[in-house]
Amino acid sequence: MKQHFENEHASCEVVKNPELPPEMDRVRELVKVWTDPEHRKQGHATELVKSVCEEADAHGVVLILQPRPFGHVQGLKALEGWYRRFGFARTQDNPVLMARAPSFRPRLSGVAQAIDGVVRG
Repeated sequence: MKQHFENEHASCEVVKNPELPPEMDRVRELVKVWTDPEHRKQGHATELVKSVCEEADAHGVVLILQPRPFGHVQGLKALEGWYRRFGFARTQDNPVLMARAPSFRPRLSGVAQAIDGVVRG
């Protein structure tokens, strides 16, 4: 099973790994996150991954990924930091594997917490 997500300048795929055991049927792998080179650093991939995470949350799906920074190891730390913004955490070192539980909520600033409390209140 493969799902393709895209917006104007970024795309990614989410796949169900056939090698996972049946009891892991709610685990999907985020692969091939790509932004057109001339449109990088403009938030296109951020919005796309955010949407994928929201979709995973809605269905109670765990997301996993192997961060691969365009073939060079120097960018791995930065890429891991970028994925941590969405709730991914390193679960394995070699190769690097990251996972994200459903319904991760980023820490909110004090003002955002107050607003969130009123909205949910």
